[in-house]
Amino acid sequence: AKPAKDYLTVINGIGPKVEEMLNTLGFSSYADIAATTAKSLTEKMAKVDASTRRFDPASWPKQAAALVKKK
Repeated sequence: AKPAKDYLTVINGIGPKVEEMLNTLGFSSYADIAATTAKSLTEKMAKVDASTRRFDPASWPKQAAALVKKK
């Protein structure tokens, strides 16, 4: 069974629309984000919506990893 979905909006820089997109791309938990790279996030998001280039996910994996440790 897949673990419960995390509120990705807790991560600085992720709003409700970006969270929805990340969920669509298969990222539903802090662990999912922590296990990827900023470059990979940027590439995957750009395939869905070119306007996502204005987002900078550089710190998202690190923030997600910190949240995983807090759980």
